[in-house]
Parts: sequence; C-alpha cells; structure tokens
Amino acid sequence: MNERPFGSVDLEKKAAVVRFRVGETAHTLRLESPDRPVSAHGLEAVWRWREGGEAILAWVELHNKGSAPLHLETADVLSAPPPDLGAPPERWSVYQNGWISWTPTFARRLDDGLYTDPGTDAYRMMHQPHPVDREVVASEWVTVLAAERSLLAGFITMSDQLAEVRVRRDGSRRGGGAPRRNSSGRPGG
Repeated sequence: MNERPFGSVDLEKKAAVVRFRVGETAHTLRLESPDRPVSAHGLEAVWRWREGGEAILAWVELHNKGSAPLHLETADVLSAPPPDLGAPPERWSVYQNGWISWTPTFARRLDDGLYTDPGTDAYRMMHQPHPVDREVVASEWVTVLAAERSLLAGFITMSDQLAEVRVRRDGSRRGGGAPRRNSSGRPGG
C-alpha cells in the first residue's frame, strides 16, 4: 500500500503490530493503514498518525469488543524498514537510553553488540526489563540513530515505564526496529 494520507508520510512497508493472548492462545494484528480498524478474536485496533512540522505522532488505539479477557503482550507503534541515514548500518551511531537510574546510558556504534557487565541473565533482567534478543539494541523511551542524517524516535509518555525503541544491530527490519509498548506484567517481558 502506498498511501500518503498526511502529505509527506510514506506508509509503504510500514505498519503497527499488536501481539496479544486470549487465554493461552497467542494472536497478532498487523495494521497497515492508519484510521482503518482491524479486528480479530475480540480485539479492535486502530493505527493513528498526525504530522506536525518535521515530527510524526503515531499511536495505536485498542478496544476489547469481546467478552473474553485479553492480555496485551506488545504494541509496536511503528514497524518499518531501516531509515536512509546516508550510510550503511555498521556506520550508524545509536543512543541507548537506560531503564532506571543505575542502568547505563550511552551512544555507540549499532554493530558493537550489547553492553552488559558482567553479562549474566540476572544483570540483563535488572537493566533490560524486556525479553533479550542479542541482535536488537533496545533503548528505553527514546533513541537517536545517526550517520550522515539522524532520526529521533521515542514516546511522549513514560506513564507505564515499559516503552522501548528496538533497532536490529544489522539495520534490517527482521523482528526489530519498532517503538514498542510492553505489557506482559511479567519480569523481563
């Protein structure tokens, strides 16, 4: 789909993705067009966009239209191919924001790997509260990708403290590259 409903926003290959459970059964909703409700298994989702200057505000509205309780796992507000920053991903710098006051916050090359010290599962659970994927750099609430050009991506609210921006270390779209809201209520996910 190649729509541009808000002027310069090119929605080709972009989507919002919602993962949820009904009982023990996992489901995924993929929203590929803004302002068009998508429903499955009692959950209705609508992807919204607003443009303002050089910024884009995007969000997902979720409504349980069924009678069964739903358990929201994640809501990827924007799942997209890597942006054109004027250089290949191995030359990108990424700002990684920490989760809590004693969690490391720094900028580094995207392909430098994950910072963990001492690198144990317990340490990662304490400093990276989301499921660990060694191929993804996860930044809490906000990140900046920079090369010849830069991109700031993040959330305007931290009310639930489980929002992250995920970028695959190889710059690809596979399973990462999304502002994500985690809601499992379980440690680490």
